[in-house]
Amino acid sequence: MAKGLKRKRLEPPAPDTANYQPLNLPNSHDLALRFCQYPEGSYLVERVKFADKEFWVMLRKPDTIAPKAILKDCSHQRDFTVWVVEHPNGNFWMPRHLAILKAFSKLPCCERKKVFTAIKSVVLDFDEPMTAANQNNCVSLLMGDYPVLLWLACLKWMAALEDTLYPPPKYLGRCMAFAGYVLVHSRFYCPEDLKRMLKVFAR
Repeated sequence: MAKGLKRKRLEPPAPDTANYQPLNLPNSHDLALRFCQYPEGSYLVERVKFADKEFWVMLRKPDTIAPKAILKDCSHQRDFTVWVVEHPNGNFWMPRHLAILKAFSKLPCCERKKVFTAIKSVVLDFDEPMTAANQNNCVSLLMGDYPVLLWLACLKWMAALEDTLYPPPKYLGRCMAFAGYVLVHSRFYCPEDLKRMLKVFAR
């Protein structure tokens, strides 16, 4: 199952109360900076419907990791956590870079090519997850136990998180995470190798 575990020390978002704010922020090169303007709290940022389920991608700000550099013109630069909340059962969990990469590596070659291009579209070209999924015929695909569209929605915000923690140009930000897909897609490296090469996959 390509997902992370619930971590006891982290406070999850509160999807069943009024204590969260819906946000509709389109993907863009300055997504991290735009979310940076929002104060601490819980935010519902994406909804993904698949079969008889709906998945909410939620953000919880702040967490405990200090950014490595100052994000210019950012009034509330804080680490945040990305969560998936499943409806109707209410399960919640944190997606992880390494877990998503492992699920990606197990796709058949022809599907992996489509998903790789879709991930690049979201992470590096700033397309919306649904746009990337439609353009690459990924909408009906599963990766692990979950729809590809959910992973694209998560990666949109996980990329923004990397830009917040490791702001370019001093650091690689989202490019560091995407490098993992390039290396694994090449078939010269397996996901476990990256834990020793790129710190984003060791978290």
